[in-house]
Amino acid sequence: EGPEEEGQADVWTATAERRVGNVDFGAVFSGRNTWVVGAKAELPEVVGSARLTSNKRLVASVAGRIGEQMWVRFTGDVDLSQKTPEAILRTRRFGLRFLVDE
Repeated sequence: EGPEEEGQADVWTATAERRVGNVDFGAVFSGRNTWVVGAKAELPEVVGSARLTSNKRLVASVAGRIGEQMWVRFTGDVDLSQKTPEAILRTRRFGLRFLVDE
């Protein structure tokens, strides 16, 4: 019994990856309407990443070292599918995290 017999769309997945300097770019496509594209940059003391999904959610994070044993990470995301800038800003979520190396 195949997916069409069950009333579902064909299920497939394709990925693409490329590294340019210190930046990794990637994309994942699955089915007809689902995808994620993103990038991640790594430097000795800072890591940053961002991704955009097919449901128009933009997620980003930046992490950096503070001193010898502490990292701080800031993350945020917004829903870009909203119709107005005010509605987009209402969907925002932010987080701040401190990590200590042992």
